[in-house]
Amino acid sequence: MNIFKSLFKNPKKNINKGFALPRMETLEDRSVPATAVLDSGILSVIGTNAPDRIAINLDSITNQIVVINGNQETGRFNSADVNSIYLFGGAGNDSLQVSSQIIQPALIDGGLGNDRVFGGGGGST
Repeated sequence: MNIFKSLFKNPKKNINKGFALPRMETLEDRSVPATAVLDSGILSVIGTNAPDRIAINLDSITNQIVVINGNQETGRFNSADVNSIYLFGGAGNDSLQVSSQIIQPALIDGGLGNDRVFGGGGGST
């Protein structure tokens, strides 16, 4: 018997009646939060196209710069390692704030949308 005949000699025997049909599953929200990255002394915080609420504060106990988006902490960085801050809100109606305790210069760009921008204690543009 050749291979073809052995594979297809009785197709009813090869049917698996217990197989599952493909179905769709609903996944949880996959939105990407704002990101915070420190590279070569520049702390870059990039928002999303959603309405972000980004605050950059100083934790005076640890002397760390803390980035918060909404109620979620996005990152912590040693203040001594940060020479300047770049904060970009993206295309949402954002609230962007750098604490007055932050002494590093900050460039704040709200991006598209109707944004509220608050500068810090260092030079802010």
